[in-house]
Amino acid sequence: MEATTASGIRRILVPLDGSFFAEQALPYAKAIGGPETELILLEVAPPAEPVRGLLGNVLVTAEEVRQSYDEGIETALETTRRAWLGERPHVRMETAIGDAAEEVLRVAERESVDLIVMASHGRGAIGRWVIGSVADRVARTSLIPVMVMRPQEEMPTEPGRCEIRRLIVPLDGSELAEQALPFVEVLAASLHVPVLLVTVTDIVHDIARATAYGMPFRQEVYDELVAGARTKASDHLDGAASRLRRSGLEVSAQVLDGQAADAIANRAEPTDVIVMTSHGRGGLRRWLIGSVAEKLVREGPVPVILVPSTIRRQVLEPRRDAAVIGGLAGAVAATG
Repeated sequence: MEATTASGIRRILVPLDGSFFAEQALPYAKAIGGPETELILLEVAPPAEPVRGLLGNVLVTAEEVRQSYDEGIETALETTRRAWLGERPHVRMETAIGDAAEEVLRVAERESVDLIVMASHGRGAIGRWVIGSVADRVARTSLIPVMVMRPQEEMPTEPGRCEIRRLIVPLDGSELAEQALPFVEVLAASLHVPVLLVTVTDIVHDIARATAYGMPFRQEVYDELVAGARTKASDHLDGAASRLRRSGLEVSAQVLDGQAADAIANRAEPTDVIVMTSHGRGGLRRWLIGSVAEKLVREGPVPVILVPSTIRRQVLEPRRDAAVIGGLAGAVAATG
């Protein structure tokens, strides 16, 4: 992520699709961005195709369809801006044609945005989760932090209003999970909100797995395992909390018990935002977006910000470079 200004986040991208579901991401973008933060509202239309008659004759050219797309989207974006953001300065509207997820990532990289804020589902309505579609593809592959929020089925009673009073940061003892902390530091300082660091111990699950292999556990052994796990987890949280406190942040730490996603969700309050890295202890073999983070995005009560780890960058950047080289090679061959 590019360095941010002293006021916090410099530029936020908000992908929209013409639905009020997607538009509910705007209050979060507004709340996170300071008065000097630029908000970029992006809507992506499908590739334009000509409209043909029954005999195959062209009634409307692809260029005319494209122009109609552009005019309709620009009008819709302006209406959306006024409805949700009023006369807020530093709002820019962008349109693009093509694959939605690819265009979101392309514009985010081109504009050097610091955060992408988007709804978990849009035009598909409440029954169609975008996990497995646009939001999921963006969250899985972005090299920029992505906030995914679950919109309400009905129009909010106070459109444009949003409060963020605390950041919850799950850690699992790994260096990968701690890679979310620099972004947490910037965001917490910008919002002037406290940070709650949490980790989850699930001794019951570990012991149940061990007893399945016939290993008996006396009560005193169980108690010792629980105490040891909680002490280790608490020590780790204290170390991370101390680093954040040196930046002047208000930080608390808590060890939770149970299954990770459920324990974190139960701890969250309506005005919280969860911030976590895209990987955890499992590294490449266990993507958190496929386990804890995915469950929090799907079922959790508050928005989730996924911060890409260095593992993701190491994996995705060579692929993107190869794709660029392949595209250039194809262009050269075509012109050669």
